[in-house]
Amino acid sequence: MTGTTILDGAMGTALRHRGVPVPDHNTSIWSAWPLLNCPGEVQLLHEDYIKAGADVITVNDYALTNDSLSKNNLEHQQEKLIKLAVDLAITARSKQHSSVRIAGTLPPLRTSFKPELTPKMDTLIAEYRYMADFMVSSVDIFLCETMASIKEARAAALAAAETGKPVWVSFTLEDQRGNLRSGETIKDALNGLRQYPIQAFLVNCSSVAAVKQAMPILQEHSKAQIGAYPNPFLVEPADGIYSQDLPSFLPPEAFAKEARNWRELGGTIFGGCCGTNENYVFELRRQFARARRDEA
Repeated sequence: MTGTTILDGAMGTALRHRGVPVPDHNTSIWSAWPLLNCPGEVQLLHEDYIKAGADVITVNDYALTNDSLSKNNLEHQQEKLIKLAVDLAITARSKQHSSVRIAGTLPPLRTSFKPELTPKMDTLIAEYRYMADFMVSSVDIFLCETMASIKEARAAALAAAETGKPVWVSFTLEDQRGNLRSGETIKDALNGLRQYPIQAFLVNCSSVAAVKQAMPILQEHSKAQIGAYPNPFLVEPADGIYSQDLPSFLPPEAFAKEARNWRELGGTIFGGCCGTNENYVFELRRQFARARRDEA
C-alpha cells in the first residue's frame, strides 16, 4: 500500500456507540468527560484503531480548548487533560507494539462550523501556541482540523509550524459549493497558507459530496499531499443530525469504496470523522490492499 496513509476514525461518537456515556458531541465536554471518567476506554479505542490498520491515530484533545473547558469550570485542568490524552495515545501505541504515528489536534477554538465566532488573530495564535506546547514533545504530526475559515487555518498552521513538527491542515466544507463554511473558496484558502510548510491538505467533518468537489481543487492548486476523512454520509443532513437511518448514510464497505474514488482524484490520506469507528478503518485498509492487488 505504498503511498497511502490510513487515518483513524471518530472518538466521541465511537465511544458513545461502545456504550460509554459521553455527552452529545455538540456539547463542550465530550473530549474531557471520558478522560476524567474512563480514560481506559479512550486507550482501548486507540488500540482498536491500530489493530484495524490505522497508520495515524489522533489525540483525544479536540474539545480541550480553553473555551470548551471553561463552560464546565475545567479550564484549570487544560494542561493535565491534554497531556493525559497524549499519554493514552502513546500507551496504546506501545501496547500494540506499533510504529503508528500520533497526531495532536489543533481544533476550532470556539464552536465548530461557526467561523463568525472566531476570535481575533492574536488570540487565536496565543491559544494555539498554548495547546501545542503541551503536545510538541510527544506527537509526530500537528493536525489543524475542521478549519472553517482562512483566518482560523492560518493561526493554527503558524502555531503548528513553529514547533518544527510536520503540519497537516484539514478544512470543513459546505455541501452546496464545496467552500469553507465561512464561504471562502478552497483555492483562496490554499493561497492564504502558502507561506507555511504544510505537508498535507485534507477535508474532514464534511459529506462525501463535499469531498468530491474539493479533491480536484486540492490537487490542482497544492503541491502537498491531499486526502479526506469525512463523515459517512453522501450529503450533509439538513438538520445537522447524523443518523444511520438516513438514506445517505454509508456503512463501512460503501464508505471505503467511495475512498477509492478519492484516490483516483489524487488523494493519498484517508480516514473517517463523526459517525465512523474501527470498522471503517478496517474497510479502508482492506479496500486499498485490494486496489493494490488489482493494479499489480
